[in-house]
Amino acid sequence: MDTRHVAIIGGGLAGISAAWHLNKAGFRVTLFEARSRLGGRARSFREPHIGTEVDLCQHIALGCCTEFLRFCRELQLLSLFEPSRTLHFIDQVGRVHRFCASRWLPPPLHLLPAVTGLRFLSVKDRWKLLQGMHHLARGHSSAGQSTMGEWLRTNGQTTKLVEDFWTPVLISALSENVEDVPVAVARKVLVEGLMATRDGHQLWIPTLPLSSIFDDAVSRRLAEVGVIVAKGAVVRAISQNGAQLAVHLARGTRTFDGIVLAVPWRVALKILPAGWRESILPGWFERVHGSGQGMDACAITGIHLWFDRPCFSLPHAVLLGRRSQWVFRPGFSQKRENHGELGEVRTVPPNASEESWYCEIVVSASHRMPRMTPDEWVAMAVDDLKAVFPAAREARLLYGRVATEPAAVLSPREEWDRIRPPQMTAVPGLALAGDWTATGWPGTMESAVRSGIAAACAIASHFGRHS
Repeated sequence: MDTRHVAIIGGGLAGISAAWHLNKAGFRVTLFEARSRLGGRARSFREPHIGTEVDLCQHIALGCCTEFLRFCRELQLLSLFEPSRTLHFIDQVGRVHRFCASRWLPPPLHLLPAVTGLRFLSVKDRWKLLQGMHHLARGHSSAGQSTMGEWLRTNGQTTKLVEDFWTPVLISALSENVEDVPVAVARKVLVEGLMATRDGHQLWIPTLPLSSIFDDAVSRRLAEVGVIVAKGAVVRAISQNGAQLAVHLARGTRTFDGIVLAVPWRVALKILPAGWRESILPGWFERVHGSGQGMDACAITGIHLWFDRPCFSLPHAVLLGRRSQWVFRPGFSQKRENHGELGEVRTVPPNASEESWYCEIVVSASHRMPRMTPDEWVAMAVDDLKAVFPAAREARLLYGRVATEPAAVLSPREEWDRIRPPQMTAVPGLALAGDWTATGWPGTMESAVRSGIAAACAIASHFGRHS
């Protein structure tokens, strides 16, 4: 093993990915994570009133997330995800429409049966959808079409088609309204995600709570290969120390040959020395701290609901024309466990029974919605479920919990996408990682893993090695 020692600051997917690949390249690696758990935003919490561990927000990967899936396979995590080839769209009167690609037709024709089967759309709109997908795949565009909203109008996509197909797909993937999403970013999701490969649209859904996967299982795997993991280790700053770089912890300072800074962008701005900020993240400090509006970040809200009986049987579904966009029914959360510290609480009544039935509503781009109290979020979600699932109308809500990740992803808007930094920095031995860095992908688990690989390559290249 190389005697050079690299510090990874941040134990989310980007930091874990960087640590794994640097270890594979032969470096000594120490990973510092401020929280008591690895996983970053892919984490669970223990709900004390119910005694159940649930995910802060449902995380899924698509079949097109090749590096994420390879990463999970290498860390022996892939068996903890369940593939699902069928998307379920629920229209406003509760009819189920299944979107499933053909196993026999080659891409992109494999989606033809799936699109023609979307009977919540008129025949005319289904034809327009096929035309729109064809134009997008061919890269057809016109002057002035900087956002996906403009592109859709120019390419003949009707208002209903935008509301019932393009919006739920894009807002779930990018957590931003179609009017603010650049065409190039949307094309990345739709063409590479849905159209390029037969399994690109396939969902990979965790079968265990996220912390069981990205903390417990990952911690064991990293320890097996010799990566030192320091949880609860808060890094205050970094600095130059001769030919090395210094990591300033809450208790003491340590020096390393290289550093991968794999933290959210706001944290990176605090850790980087003031003299390095402008060369590494030019203009970011003023943008993040000067606007006062916080529109650099997109929020995602998870609404956790426990009922006294089952409300539906589908494992997941897209709810069309409703503020509740996705609903998930993770099987592991039907069990009672312990955990928890996030969000605000609404209890109806104070104590839930052993037999409580759980589901989660996911609202992406919740920063674009009117401000609501936890009670209002829960009431909205329950009303949406009862509107489309007959069994839910007979169910009694036992308990509800709302948890919002206010800075879930960096905005995919053009002004931010344009200034995402590369992983290699001007400081020798210092690299960045995170789904907000320049990976060619929007802010997803795939982007986080790719950034970690790129950061590991940057460090290895600095020392004349191959990662």
